[in-house]
Amino acid sequence: MNTNVFNVKSFAIGSVALGLVLGTVLGFTNIATTKVTKADEKSDTSIALGQINRNPSQEKVASAQAVVATSAKLLHGKDTTSRFIEAAPNPYIAERDEVKGTELLKKGMLSFIDADGYAYWIDDATNKVVQIGPASRVNESDPNPSASFDFTERYTKDTLLAVAVKQAEAFGADPSSLQGKPQIITKDGRAFFYRWDDPSSTDTNMRFVQIGMTVGGSLLSYTNTLGI
Repeated sequence: MNTNVFNVKSFAIGSVALGLVLGTVLGFTNIATTKVTKADEKSDTSIALGQINRNPSQEKVASAQAVVATSAKLLHGKDTTSRFIEAAPNPYIAERDEVKGTELLKKGMLSFIDADGYAYWIDDATNKVVQIGPASRVNESDPNPSASFDFTERYTKDTLLAVAVKQAEAFGADPSSLQGKPQIITKDGRAFFYRWDDPSSTDTNMRFVQIGMTVGGSLLSYTNTLGI
């Protein structure tokens, strides 16, 4: 049987692009979404030269799903169901075979989609939230989070930063990682993306916290690759 799965590389690139590429505010939404495709189930657990567990135990999935439930309630202000999609390599964190010059994607994460159309990545080792953002719609009837984004001019860049920091902490970001002045990207002043880079971040190990919100207070995306 086939299942809907994330194209994890597209989701990763999309999240980074959200904070680094200028475009229309509504365009940010399109960049952020995952590309959902149909894929046949495979028993092979290898990804490039790395190994991740593609068949996590029911206990591990349930534990991660509990984290999703907590995050979804914070996001939506209500209890929301979610479904497990797949176990996949975390494209933000890689190791490298210096002899062969090959990246080894050994860090795994579990992906979920909630009933309101948001996607979640949970680190399979720490149960930390790695990323949250709107999932792309396969069918016309699929939930469309962007349709309810609030662009009411409720916050300024500075007052929205305080809201974003509080939201990031609620999703599990260490408050100490949100100290100092973040990089800030915006377009037309209708949405802002705040990013704090870790000094140890490299091209193959992108360690940062980033959160994007509309001036009305809607979450566009959240990413945290610290401590995983």
